[in-house]
Amino acid sequence: MTTVNLAELERFIYDAVAACGVPGDDCVKAVDVFMRATLRGVGHHDIYDLPSRISGLLSGKVNAKPQYKQLTAFKTMEAWDVDRGLGEVVCCFAMERAKRLADEYGIGMCFIRNSNHFLAAAPYVEQAAEEGYISLLLCKGGMNMGTTGRKENCMGSLPLGFGFSTEADIPIVFDACLAYASHGELRARAAKGIPVEPWWGVDTDGQPTTDPAKMLEGTRMPIGGHKGYALSMLGEVLSGVFTGGWIMDQAPEEEAVDNHWGHTALVIKPDTMMDMATFKQRTSTLLDRADKLAPGVHIPGHGSYRRKAGMLSKGTIDLEDSLVDKLTEIAARLDITPLFNDRG
Repeated sequence: MTTVNLAELERFIYDAVAACGVPGDDCVKAVDVFMRATLRGVGHHDIYDLPSRISGLLSGKVNAKPQYKQLTAFKTMEAWDVDRGLGEVVCCFAMERAKRLADEYGIGMCFIRNSNHFLAAAPYVEQAAEEGYISLLLCKGGMNMGTTGRKENCMGSLPLGFGFSTEADIPIVFDACLAYASHGELRARAAKGIPVEPWWGVDTDGQPTTDPAKMLEGTRMPIGGHKGYALSMLGEVLSGVFTGGWIMDQAPEEEAVDNHWGHTALVIKPDTMMDMATFKQRTSTLLDRADKLAPGVHIPGHGSYRRKAGMLSKGTIDLEDSLVDKLTEIAARLDITPLFNDRG
């Protein structure tokens, strides 16, 4: 592992994205998303994804300077084409539009299509919670999940997240997909030779396996069996059908949209229904009663908050040497200052 200063990591992310042609304001948004995701301390869907983002920007697959086009609008709802923009930036746009609609109407929804991978839902809903909103963010990706009794990838895993505030400084943040494990989690375990639970997925023959590498070649199973599959179908409607993007595995030649990535942001402004102090008091009561019913029960987002607090206290983060090597290669390729770390 390599120890890296957090401020230095922020600087590097900004310089790398800017060197790919992303405008300054958008670079700031990308840095915030990457740092919020990284400080969760989960080791995937965070800074470890930066090399793939740089690759996408340099190849043109990801548009550094997208032109947003509004498709439809009606009172509390809007739909936009975001022109293959950087997922971390265009999802900030979607959340901001949903917040502005919520400011006006109490609730707002923004649908975007033609997007890219958004890293994780947590950074966006965490920020919204800090600002006093209730939020939900859904993501439509490719067909990367199966269902009970099948070995085909026949549904998206619907990455999603929600967040809301309480009287404490710690917002409630939930981030997950509807498969038992994300691709990032399986890749991380495969690299370290860590087995997985057999009900998480199957190999190419449709047989349960504890080998994450074989599961990556096969398909992942939805949480709750057919119930998780059904909920993912709702996600397909909200972030695929309703955005005007791809439906299921629809090919590009069947639709004008360039890619399958779509996102839906839903934001509620609590103080349109009750004052904010009352809202926070009641959400805090919810947590207190949960703890009384099951003392010590895990509260969504609290584990990530503790890891984040520890890293902020030290001002550093430990990264895999392999990632640091990739970031060093990126610095040379982009002609930017390398990431300073204790390896020199």
